[in-house]
Amino acid sequence: NNYSWSEWGDNKIGDYAAKTWRTPKKDEWVYLFNTRKVNGADGYSYVRLKTGSSSSDTVTGCLIYPDNFTWAKAGVTAISTGASAGVQVVENATWKKLEKAGCAFLPGCSYRDGTTVSANYYGRNVFYWSATDYDTYSAYLANFNFGGRSILPANYANRYGGYAVRLVREVK
Repeated sequence: NNYSWSEWGDNKIGDYAAKTWRTPKKDEWVYLFNTRKVNGADGYSYVRLKTGSSSSDTVTGCLIYPDNFTWAKAGVTAISTGASAGVQVVENATWKKLEKAGCAFLPGCSYRDGTTVSANYYGRNVFYWSATDYDTYSAYLANFNFGGRSILPANYANRYGGYAVRLVREVK
């Protein structure tokens, strides 16, 4: 088995064969947030935002632009981007345009620490596993800290932490 303990893509998902989807590796998270620059998005490849139709209907998360993204191509007015921009609010109609332009949204979520589920980080500090082991007991993860305005794509944590998983697949 060439997969690490943190690989979640072994299962058949929908109409896709088993092992079509996979967990991103640490280097892919680093590339996505620290290396890649998207020209039409003020040089950043992501923005922390809330989506929804009202303040009580919002979901905090991270919007990731495709490599060829421009605000004009998406048909939306540019919003401030990058970790220091703060959390932007995007209405549902704008989100639908961004999604159609190829953007992906990583929602904020709770996590499990051993046997305790913690909801108090929801929307403030979000963790997504990578498929890269750090050592025998830990793996790398991407950490989005909305309060501190940082995205750390190469943190690591003990594997007993029940963090979120975002599966990806190769697209030609």
